[in-house]
Amino acid sequence: QERLLVVSYQRHFYPAYAYARELVQKGALGELKGVVAYVTQNWGGRGWRMVPELAGGGMFMDTGSHLVAAVLWITGLTPVKVSAFMDKRGKRVDMDAVVNARFRGGALGSLSFVGSASRHDERLSIHGDKGTLVFHLHQWEVREVLLNGEPLEVPKRVKEDTPDAAFLRWIRNGGKGYERADFAVAVAKFTEAAYRSVEQKRR
Repeated sequence: QERLLVVSYQRHFYPAYAYARELVQKGALGELKGVVAYVTQNWGGRGWRMVPELAGGGMFMDTGSHLVAAVLWITGLTPVKVSAFMDKRGKRVDMDAVVNARFRGGALGSLSFVGSASRHDERLSIHGDKGTLVFHLHQWEVREVLLNGEPLEVPKRVKEDTPDAAFLRWIRNGGKGYERADFAVAVAKFTEAAYRSVEQKRR
């Protein structure tokens, strides 16, 4: 019997993100050439997130993981080389990071994570040889999604959802419509590669 696993990345259940993924899969942007993204947050504070033995990493592994997941899930790109710089800003875990990547097929990506910022802001732009998608979130709300400079019109058939609701629905309906969480493995590999890159630069 197949087991159901859901990794709770909320952006995957936002209608604009889900539809954008459809467009990329259908070739609306053409051949993907580049991805540029950042997320900022007044991150950390006290508690388990600041304890490396409990958290395993800092801003990049925590909030940053959601941005990495969105990039890989929407684009379908496979990272083949990763290079990173990180700064703990006097804390025990990473607060700020910049991660550059080369993807299979030749696309390039640059992702920034600023946990020492004053507030949340987030942008993701995906560039192909036929089009561009741009997402802007601020204070955890989707403020704007543009396709080639114009507001993205999301069909009514694409409904808003949540990871929890989707998980329960798939359990009840026997897995109908279930999508495997394989992308989460790619996120983990990307994350590990970034941390390895930082360690190698210290040697």
